[in-house]
Amino acid sequence: MGKTHQPTESKYRSAASLQSGKVHRDSIFERAFAAGAPPIVFLQAPAGHGKSVTLLQIQESCAASGVRCGWLNLDESDNDHRRHAINLRGLLSRVLNMSPDAFAARSTSAGAGERLRSRSDWLIEELDNAREPVALFVDEFEVLADRNVLSFWKDFLTRAPAHVRIFIAARGIPDIGLPRLLVSERAMVLPAEVLRFSRAEVEQFFLINGEARLQPEEVDELHHVTEGWPGAIQLMRLHLSRQSPGELIGRLKHHQPRQLADYLTDCVIEGLSSDLRNFLRRSCVLNRLGAQVCNLLSGRSDSVRVLSLMEKQGLFVNAIDDSGEWFRYHSLLASYLRERLLSEDPETFRRLNREACEWFFSESMYEDAIHHAVVANELSRAADILEVWGGLLVSDGQLATVDRWSECIPVPEIASRPELKRRVAWAYLFMGRLDKFKAISETSVAQKGEYTGPGDGPFWISRGPAYLSADNLVDAVRCSKELPDPTADMDVFTSFEMAAACNLKSFCGLMTGRLDEVDAAVCSADQYHRQSRAHFSEGYTACLRGLAQMLKGDTEGAIATLEEGLAIQRRDLYSAYATPPVAASYIWALYETDQLEAAAEAASVYSETVHRCTTPDFLATGIMAMARTYAAIGEQEQARNLLLAAEMHAKRNNWPRLVRYYAQIRSDIRAGRASGRSTVDAVEWSVELVPICEVAYGVRAQHIHSLIQKKAFVAAADAIQQLRAQRPDDVWTEAQLLFAKVHLLDARGLETAALRELSKALELTGRHGFRRLAIERVERHRRLMERLFEKMPPGNEFYDRARDLAERIWGAQALPEDSPACAFDPAQLTLREREVAQCLRQRMSTREIARIAHVSENTVKFHLKNIYTKLGVGSRIEACRQLQRVDFGTTA
Repeated sequence: MGKTHQPTESKYRSAASLQSGKVHRDSIFERAFAAGAPPIVFLQAPAGHGKSVTLLQIQESCAASGVRCGWLNLDESDNDHRRHAINLRGLLSRVLNMSPDAFAARSTSAGAGERLRSRSDWLIEELDNAREPVALFVDEFEVLADRNVLSFWKDFLTRAPAHVRIFIAARGIPDIGLPRLLVSERAMVLPAEVLRFSRAEVEQFFLINGEARLQPEEVDELHHVTEGWPGAIQLMRLHLSRQSPGELIGRLKHHQPRQLADYLTDCVIEGLSSDLRNFLRRSCVLNRLGAQVCNLLSGRSDSVRVLSLMEKQGLFVNAIDDSGEWFRYHSLLASYLRERLLSEDPETFRRLNREACEWFFSESMYEDAIHHAVVANELSRAADILEVWGGLLVSDGQLATVDRWSECIPVPEIASRPELKRRVAWAYLFMGRLDKFKAISETSVAQKGEYTGPGDGPFWISRGPAYLSADNLVDAVRCSKELPDPTADMDVFTSFEMAAACNLKSFCGLMTGRLDEVDAAVCSADQYHRQSRAHFSEGYTACLRGLAQMLKGDTEGAIATLEEGLAIQRRDLYSAYATPPVAASYIWALYETDQLEAAAEAASVYSETVHRCTTPDFLATGIMAMARTYAAIGEQEQARNLLLAAEMHAKRNNWPRLVRYYAQIRSDIRAGRASGRSTVDAVEWSVELVPICEVAYGVRAQHIHSLIQKKAFVAAADAIQQLRAQRPDDVWTEAQLLFAKVHLLDARGLETAALRELSKALELTGRHGFRRLAIERVERHRRLMERLFEKMPPGNEFYDRARDLAERIWGAQALPEDSPACAFDPAQLTLREREVAQCLRQRMSTREIARIAHVSENTVKFHLKNIYTKLGVGSRIEACRQLQRVDFGTTA
C-alpha cells in the first residue's frame, strides 16, 4: 500500500487456498445453483466454518464455466467510503479486464449531466455493459458499518443486473435490507448449520488428507463432538499425527464445541518444533506477513520458505497475493497466538509491534505502521505517522480514515502538534464533528466576534468553515477576507487547503452579493483542485458555482453544473461530505425552475443525504426546497413532517435561525399558503450580509412585502433601493425586488406604474427561467394580470409566456386555447353590450370604455357582467380572449 490508498493484490484474492485436501461442498453447490436460486447468496457463520474456502470453490467453478469473476476482501478501511469506492473500481477493472486508471477515467466522466443517479448506477451500468455472466465474491462483509457504504450495497443488491450473481461471506450481516431481499427472493442465506460438515463430509475430509485409519464409529464420534465445525475438524486432523483417534476423542468429549478451537490450537502448536513455535510467536502480531518483516521479527532469513511450508501443511496460513510474497494467518490461529503472547509476555508483544511499526513506516505502508503503533500503545509514534500520512488522506477525501486513527490519539497530543492539528481539523469539519474541532482548537467558533485575525499558524485557515458550521457567519466573512497568498512550493495538502479557502471566499461572496468575487474564487479553487486532486472538495466548488449561476440568471447552466457536481461525487459512492450541499442546491434549482416532478424525485433520492449537511445554510436551502416542492404537489403532510423533523434537528445543533425558518414555513403550509414564502422574515435585517438560504428563499424581499402590508411605503422603497445597490449582479434578487415594487406601486394605487413593473418582472423571470417565483408572486396579483392582458397585444413571445403562466396558475379553463374563430353569435348581445364588447376586445379598461360610451363605470360593469354570462366565462381575461375570436363583421 502506498502513501495514499492503493489497494494491494490481496484485496482481490481469496485468503483461502484450494489444496488437494479440501472437501468439495456439493450440498452447498446444490442449494446455490438450484433452478430458480436467488442471485445473491450469503454465507453467514462464525469464524472457522470454511466460508472463504467455500466461496473460493464457487469462484473456481464459475470461472471454469466461463463466468467473469471478481473477488473483494473487505476490512475496516472499507468504512471510509472514498477507499471503498477505490476498492470497488479495482474489483470492477479486474472483472472487465481494464486498467484501474482507464476505468477510473471512464467512471468519472460517465453520467455527467444526467439528472438523477442512484448510488450504485455506475457499477450497475458497467456490469450491464459486460453482457456476459458475472460473479462477484465478497469476503468479511461483516466489517461494514459506514452508512454511506451500507446504503450503496443496499441499493446495489436490490438492483443488480439479472446476469450478475453475488456471493457474500460474513460472520454477521449488516443493515443492507436483508429482509426485503429475502421476501423478494433476491437472496438466500446459508447459515452455520448448512456450512457445517455432514458426517459424510467429515469422512471424506479425513480420507483425502491421508487418515484412512479412522473407523466408521470414530468418524461418527468426531462428527458428534465437533458438530461438523470445519475449523475444529481441521485442527483435529493436525493433532492426529501425534495421537490416536480414540485417545483424542476421549479427551474432547468433555469440551463444548466452541472450546475446541483453543484447546486443539494449543495441542497443534505444542506439537510443532520449537523453531516453528518461535516463528509463530514472533510473527503472530502481523495482520499480513511478508518475508522482510517476518525476518526482522523472527531473526531468521528464510521466512518465505517457512510460510510456504506452513501453507502446504494446512497450518492455517494462506498466501494473499499471486506472487506468494504476502501471507495471512487464519483469524482463529492469529487470535489465539496474540492473546497468549500478550498474556504471557506483554513486553515482547509490545516490542514486536514497535518493530513492525518502524518497518512498515520505512516502506511508506502507513496503515500497517499506525496499527502496530496503536497496538503497542505508542500513541506519540502513532501521532507522528498520522501527521505524515494525514495530509494525503484529507486531500484525497479519506476523512473517515483520519477520524478512525485520530480517535486512538489523545486530544492534547493532537492539539500540541500544529501540523497534525491542521490535518485532523479539516477531517472533523467536513465530517460535522464540530465538538472535536473545538476540543483541539480550544476555541468557541459559535461566539460571534471571536475571530480576531490570523494566528495559531496555518491552522486558522480552517476556522472559516468552522464558523459556517457553527452558523457564525460574521466571523466566517471576516476570516475569508484574510486568506493567505499562494506559494510556488505548495504540497498536495496545502493546495487542498487553498481550494477550501477559495470555497469559503465564494460562499461569503454569495452572502455579500459580490458575485464577481465568487467567479474569481471558483476559478482559483479549480486550479488548486487540479494540484491537490481533492475530488470531494470539487463538489463544494461545483455547488458554489451552480448557486452563483442561479443568482446570475443562468438557470440551465446552474442545473448542468450541479448535475456535474453530483456525477463527480458519484464515483466516491456519493461523498458524505460534498454531496449534501450539491444535492440541496440541485433540488432548490429544480424547484425554482418549476420542475416539480424532477424536484420531488430528487428529494426522494437525496433527502437522507441533504440531512447530513454540516453547513446550516446549505441544509436549510435543501429542506425548504423539498418542503415547498411537497406542498406544491399537494403533499402537505409530507412537507410538514419534513419541516418538523428538521426543526428538531436544528434545535439539537443550536441553530435558532433555522428553527425559526422551519417553524414559520410549517405554519404557512398548515394555513394553506403552499409556497411558504409569505411570512418568513430576516432574523437580522442587513443588506451587507444575507445568508445563502435567505438569498435562495427571498427573505429580504419578504421583509419588504411585510413593510408594504404595514403601509410603510417609504421604508419599503428604501429597502428595495438598498438591496438593489448591494447586489447589482444578482438577477435572482432583482426579480424578487421587481415583484416587491409591483406590490408597492399597486398598494399605493399606481396601477399604470405597477403594470409596467409587472411586465418587467414577467419578462425577467421568463427570460431566466425563474418560473416558480413568477407563479407564486403573480398568483397574488390576478387583477393586475387581467389588466395586463387587456392592454397586451397577442401574438408575441411575451404574450404567450404570460398566457402560459396564467394558465399554470389559474388553469387552462381560465384562458381557453386560441382558435381561428368562435362559435359565439354576437347577435346575442344588445347594441350597448356589443359596443362594450368591442371595446373590451381591444383590451380597454373599464374607465376607458365608460369614457368612449359616455356612460358611468358602474354601467360598464353591469354590461360586462351580462357579456360574461352570455359568453359563458368567469373573468375579464377569459372574456377578452373569447372576444378576440368573434367575427363582429358578419352581424348588423
